[in-house]
Amino acid sequence: MKLKTAVSSLCLIMLFGSILVACSTEGSYPPIDVDKDYINQQITLEIPRFSNTFRTVDAINIDIMNKSTYEIVFPNNYNIMIFSYSDNEWVEIPEIPTTRLPDGDVVLASNTIDTTFVNPDLPNPNRQYNLRMYVFGIMKADGESQEVAAFTDVILRP
Repeated sequence: MKLKTAVSSLCLIMLFGSILVACSTEGSYPPIDVDKDYINQQITLEIPRFSNTFRTVDAINIDIMNKSTYEIVFPNNYNIMIFSYSDNEWVEIPEIPTTRLPDGDVVLASNTIDTTFVNPDLPNPNRQYNLRMYVFGIMKADGESQEVAAFTDVILRP
């Protein structure tokens, strides 16, 4: 009897685990062409909990961290791309036009952090959004330039 209960419990755990994985956006990537060796490796993109409301009507504070030993250069808009996951597909969401100062490139030295705000132009702020945000920069290493990227997921609620 104990073996039957244990097998039944194991089957239920596996079933719920597969449902959670199927509903997750974790393994789902929008069509972004970046070498996996250069995404979330040299730079990371984080959304601090203490400085965000996670509401659809508020801007999102993001931290971009250079974890490499090389300088990374971003354009003024950090090449931000925002995607919404809905109905088993990714749809790009534009950012509300934002003025970032000062003008010109943003240069992150080794092991430094930069903070900015992102304001997605959400079509309907009265519904929940599962977003994936990307930033792209150019890492200059040993006379070579390499595109590097980072992404993070966030859920916004009304």
